Amino acid sequence: GVLVKAPEARELLRQAGAWVDEETALCRIPGFIVEEALGRAPSSFTVYA
Repeated sequence: GVLVKAPEARELLRQAGAWVDEETALCRIPGFIVEEALGRAPSSFTVYA
């Protein structure tokens, strides 16, 4: 899981289908959410230092 301190972010994850534990702020993000996010990401990007 991932520790998500922002309540607003936890609510967005919950609405998207993630499991959220409000007592610990731990969120478990299912694979379908990850796959959808990866599908929307650009195939490449440049990082500047």
